[in-house]
Amino acid sequence: MPSSLSFSKTAELSSGWAAVFEFSPLTLNLMASPPPHQLQCSVKLVFLSEEQRKGGEDSSGCGLLQLSSSSNTKLLQLNVHPGEDDADITITDGDGVCVFKSLINKDTEYCRVGKQSVLITIGFNSALLHFKTHSEYSSFHNALKRYRNHRKEHNVFSQRTEESSASQYFQFYGCLSQQQNMLQDYVRTTTYHKAILQNHVDFNNKVVLDVGCGSGILSFFAVQAGARKVYAVEGSSVAKYAEMLVISNNLSEKISIIRGKIEEITLPEYVDVIISEPMGYMLFNERMLESYLHSKKWLKPKGMMFPAFSDIHLAPFSDEQLYTEHYSRANFWYQQCFYGVNLAGLRSAAVDEYFRQPIINGDPLCFPHGTVWISPWTCNMGHSLAFHRSDRTSNSLVPGTLPSPDSSLCKRG
Repeated sequence: MPSSLSFSKTAELSSGWAAVFEFSPLTLNLMASPPPHQLQCSVKLVFLSEEQRKGGEDSSGCGLLQLSSSSNTKLLQLNVHPGEDDADITITDGDGVCVFKSLINKDTEYCRVGKQSVLITIGFNSALLHFKTHSEYSSFHNALKRYRNHRKEHNVFSQRTEESSASQYFQFYGCLSQQQNMLQDYVRTTTYHKAILQNHVDFNNKVVLDVGCGSGILSFFAVQAGARKVYAVEGSSVAKYAEMLVISNNLSEKISIIRGKIEEITLPEYVDVIISEPMGYMLFNERMLESYLHSKKWLKPKGMMFPAFSDIHLAPFSDEQLYTEHYSRANFWYQQCFYGVNLAGLRSAAVDEYFRQPIINGDPLCFPHGTVWISPWTCNMGHSLAFHRSDRTSNSLVPGTLPSPDSSLCKRG
């Protein structure tokens, strides 16, 4: 069967379809840096120091490189305690004794060593941290990047996002109750399950990126479809629960949970497939689509994306009873003596607000008017907004232009 996954959302508005795009700045500015959280990892620690020759730095010849480790075969506990502008690194042994402590900030010198080790240098001394898993290495490496780049404003979200909105957003999705609501959405979960499992040939032995993984359910589906490796990126605190599920399902070698935003994290390799559930209310709410499109920088040439395109169907309609109900509610603001206060000055604004609200659960096939099909984004470079008009109902929509099957940045149809 064709390898495609599409979603359609139908919205009926009491005052026409133009109201769909009237999102408030607060609603749109929801995606940003998650609140800092403590990071814990298991590491092996080796110290490196360079013994300086007499005469100081200007003397000829190289200093002697010395290695030292009192427990190079034992795993130690690394804790990252975040602050506003920097973070403390503390490494303790099994007895809780601190064996290493440092500060991460914009001046921290570090480099990657091998597959999952980091070398941190302070003066003439260095500490080599070898992580137990690649997932832990990725989380720590992204924390290093985040605090080193703390004051840099080049990130796309830092330029458009209110910090208070971001905190509320990530706190909301960090709750297990909200994750449960999404998992129990039968249409949502079943659609993704079928789309991934029925297209298992696209996942078999492939590297997959899950953007905004939440509980990690799509990552598990990808593994069930035969994925060789899944990198699951999540910015909220629910990432720790996703990691617990990965461990309890014995899939630590298959799924790596990476804490952070897709705009800031670094992956160890490019991916064959990107999966995500980026649709908000009326498709665009929460601006997750922008993160999903941004993730294409990690996609291999001729890679695939699930989903690959999206439609919104809008239909104007008339409902006398609904009109009367909204109009009556707005008449509250027509009072000229409400506890001695004249409210009439707000009646016009109240009418505009009440008649701008979406009407949910309507049947578009019952509407006598023509239907407008909006194809708002596709997984090619030019994801612009396109309008298409049908002269019948939404069952007979004029097809829009979809990405070319040969496009290197879109899911093949």
